[in-house]
Amino acid sequence: CWEKGLPLLRELATLYEVKLCDYARLAHCLRMHATFLDSVLQQLRLEPEYFRVGFYGKGCPLFVRNKLFVYRGQDYERIGAFTQRLQSEYVSAHILMRNTPPDDSIIAADGQCKYTCV
Repeated sequence: CWEKGLPLLRELATLYEVKLCDYARLAHCLRMHATFLDSVLQQLRLEPEYFRVGFYGKGCPLFVRNKLFVYRGQDYERIGAFTQRLQSEYVSAHILMRNTPPDDSIIAADGQCKYTCV
């Protein structure tokens, strides 16, 4: 996230130096830029978890039926919390936790099946 602020601070620094000649604000902007660079180097970064989710069965909406999606988990979210969050969106879905593709009986089932793996 710090990286997104760096180009904006560079743009502000140019504005303060070239167009406005406001050296007090330029100094503040450059100090903030240096702080952001220190943060990029030193602060612990969150590594988000990604989950592969497939929706199978005739009970799934057509736009997601028999398709795989990659979901990005929220900060510090593990597979248990992610599965609960998705279960609240798709209440009638059965959860299948496996790393193998679903068999034909699951794909042709009348209900909703949600297939989740890391």
